[in-house]
Amino acid sequence: AKAVVGSLRKGGGENISIDLPKTSDDGDLRIKVLEASSQVVAGMNFKMKIAVFAGEQCIGGLSPIVFRDLQGTYSVTSYGEDIPCETVREMLGSNEEEDE
Repeated sequence: AKAVVGSLRKGGGENISIDLPKTSDDGDLRIKVLEASSQVVAGMNFKMKIAVFAGEQCIGGLSPIVFRDLQGTYSVTSYGEDIPCETVREMLGSNEEEDE
């Protein structure tokens, strides 16, 4: 399954796609960007914290770094630490409060 991670406003409003393994029979994967930042190097690093859901059920999170080279090619350079669902729920709660 290929999922669009979301718009990274701090990274110029770009959409980044990440390939995820199919984890549910109906293929209903949903991801939400919890945090995102960017760093200019010889290209651009996008650091994210992403929650992954199968339907409405949290299956965990990850904190990848996605690199865009000067030719515009994207690659995942690190998948980072796993994020437990308890932390995902805490982060979603704090993000919802910030949105109000």
